[in-house]
Formats: sequence, C-alpha cells, structure tokens
Amino acid sequence: MTNNTEALYIDIYNRLQQIHVMLDDGDRRTLVYFQLTSPQYHALLHLYSAGKEGLTVTKIADRLICTRGNATRLIRRLESQGLVQVQNDTDDRRAVRVTLTEEGENIFIIAHEAHLSSVKERFMALSDIDVQLLSSLTKKLVNLLDWNLNG
Repeated sequence: MTNNTEALYIDIYNRLQQIHVMLDDGDRRTLVYFQLTSPQYHALLHLYSAGKEGLTVTKIADRLICTRGNATRLIRRLESQGLVQVQNDTDDRRAVRVTLTEEGENIFIIAHEAHLSSVKERFMALSDIDVQLLSSLTKKLVNLLDWNLNG
C-alpha cells in the first residue's frame, strides 16, 4: 500500500465522518418539530417495521448499534412520552418487549413523511446516475465494514 493510498483512505474516512455529522444535523432540524431525537426516530422506525409484536430491547440495541443500557434509556424516554409500551416478553421472562402505542405510531408516520421529504431535498441535486453509483458504493462499504465488525 502506498502513502498515496493511505492518504486517500484517510480522506474518504474524514469525508464520510463529515457527511455523517451533516446528515445527523439535518435529521435533528427536521425531527425537532416532533420532539424526537435521531436515535428516538430510528427506534420508532424499527418498532414500526416490526409490527404489532414489537421488538425486545436487545434487538433494538442491535439495530441501533448501541449498548443495551443506552437502548433501555432511550425506550424509557419514549415510554414517558407515551410513544411506546413496554411489557414482559411472553416467550422469555428475562426480556421485555417494546411496541408502539397508537400515539407513537401516529407521530412516527408524520415524522417519517417529514424525514423522507428532508432526505429527498438534501439529495435532489444528484443525478440519477450519481444516485445509482453512490448507492452501489455505499452498499459495498456497509458490507465491508459489517464483515470486519462481525466477521
């Protein structure tokens, strides 16, 4: 590996880090109207996708790539806002199952539409070809990083 290649790796890493910060800031600006943080929104997204059976706190932590303790604090906050309901898991008494309340589902649907609109607005300057290329490259990168993390 040449020094030039190493420099490119660092440059790519730094740009991806900058992109993450800017995307997170855009999400924060959109979600503040719904009194949601980005992690809360993504927890609601995973719960909405899971349907009526919901998810365990452990599964939420896995999907958010955070510790179980962080996921528990996040879920407690959503529960205090009336957006989720927490119950003992009928299959595993050591686990708790989290589901969306009706209010949580309603807030999520509205926030999701606003988030989607915000994402479209931020990416609309890209051509269709650029979007396809970026999608392909980011999928490769996610697979590579996931394999390194879990492989």
